[in-house]
Amino acid sequence: MDYSNTTCLNVTETIVLHPPHQPKLSTLQGNIIAIYLTVVGIFSLIGNGITIVVICRFPKLRTAANIFIANLAAADLAITILTFPFSVVSHFYNGWQFGQDVCRWYGFNCMLFGLGSIAFLAAISCDRYLVTCRHELYCKFSKRHYFIVSVLLWTNCMIWAAAPFMGWGCYDNDVTGVLCTITWTCNGRAAFASFIYALSVVCFILPCCIITVSYRKTYQFIKAVGAGGSQENIEWTHQKQITKMCVVAVILFLVAWMPFTIYFLIISIQEASTLPALFHVVPAVFAKTSTCYNPVIYAIVNKRFRIAIQKTILCEKNVNDLDCMPMRRVR
Repeated sequence: MDYSNTTCLNVTETIVLHPPHQPKLSTLQGNIIAIYLTVVGIFSLIGNGITIVVICRFPKLRTAANIFIANLAAADLAITILTFPFSVVSHFYNGWQFGQDVCRWYGFNCMLFGLGSIAFLAAISCDRYLVTCRHELYCKFSKRHYFIVSVLLWTNCMIWAAAPFMGWGCYDNDVTGVLCTITWTCNGRAAFASFIYALSVVCFILPCCIITVSYRKTYQFIKAVGAGGSQENIEWTHQKQITKMCVVAVILFLVAWMPFTIYFLIISIQEASTLPALFHVVPAVFAKTSTCYNPVIYAIVNKRFRIAIQKTILCEKNVNDLDCMPMRRVR
């Protein structure tokens, strides 16, 4: 047996999988990120939680379109509950503290619910297009159709999130040792790169194209109708408010998730250990920030949500729906 060759292979494998000069965050950087994620997590927990509560509490908010919004809030809430505590602790200690099994579980949850967020933002944009530009077609759909679409979207996200368990990439510690994410260390760079390219096209670029086209056509239609058009009534005004709300949510989502996508595309062609530690960590922090955007947008832009949230926070009794709210207040 050629022990010299075996030793050489072992040493080479160690160098490739665990480079000797791994980028590391400073203690100050880790603490700042941990505190920031704690604040974001608190706002996300409160905001997304109350969004789901008001949709469940007020029958007039339990519309077909809000099925997608409730799923979006549920995805953000799941990211907050299932991943933030691990991320905060790991940044405080400047290293992953929970073992490989939890690492893989953490990576899977980040992938599943992150993909769920963008999938339902795309679904919401299609709903806005239908209700605004193709209302006759929109009227043919019921809540049952929206439930079916929701199940199909979650199934698609589940398949992509489970792919690394089947050998297409893998969930492991990133090069800084702080986060757990998709890496190439288990199955080679070729499998990792092919997974990242396919995931980027199917689960990011394609939904973004759908979102862009849907809102562009919706905006053009609303602009053509104008402020004094024949369709200008309370419900039409409400639809415009919802469209504005969703457009802002999508822009902020892209600001949060596009750096994360670009990051993975870069490390699929470049050695990760040559990049600074913040380059690996900041995109993930930006992505997690998106979990607290949507509830704020609901409160600022959409008055029906704002009224419902206000009544829920104030614990007003004998108010089970929005029927008692004069519709002129929603304008």
